[in-house]
Amino acid sequence: MKEGYTEREIFVLQQDNDSKHSSKLCQGYLDKKEEVLRKMVWPPQSPDLSPNELVWDELDQPVRKVHPTNQQSLTDELKKAWNVIPGTYLKKLVEQMPRICRAVVKARGGYFEDSKV
Repeated sequence: MKEGYTEREIFVLQQDNDSKHSSKLCQGYLDKKEEVLRKMVWPPQSPDLSPNELVWDELDQPVRKVHPTNQQSLTDELKKAWNVIPGTYLKKLVEQMPRICRAVVKARGGYFEDSKV
């Protein structure tokens, strides 16, 4: 066993309030895992604190224009879209996270103007 881990590790899951995450099927599965998985309480309409979501938006837009018809074409289009995203954009997303976190704390988890962060 790795140092620092307990025999029965408990994990905390943070998910947004997307309807596919809150479906009965998904919630039933997560409830069965309650011995090792705790669900973080996450308010509706909460700010997005994951730079991954912004990257997904950058990938999603060009892929939707092509309308891939199978898994291979989807994979190919995602790779093309990924290769177009500049490293400077990814770096900017990571570097802005401390400012975004401060804005969230200042707004007490409520709305804040992204463009002013």
